[in-house]
Amino acid sequence: MLHFTSTSGLAYSMNHHNALLYASFLKRNKLNN
Repeated sequence: MLHFTSTSGLAYSMNHHNALLYASFLKRNKLNN
């Protein structure tokens, strides 16, 4: 159970990190255009 929780927590943090990267990417695109 603990292993499952830590794994899903890791996946969640990875998705959150990707969302932040994507947001900054969109922001940079807006500035360039």
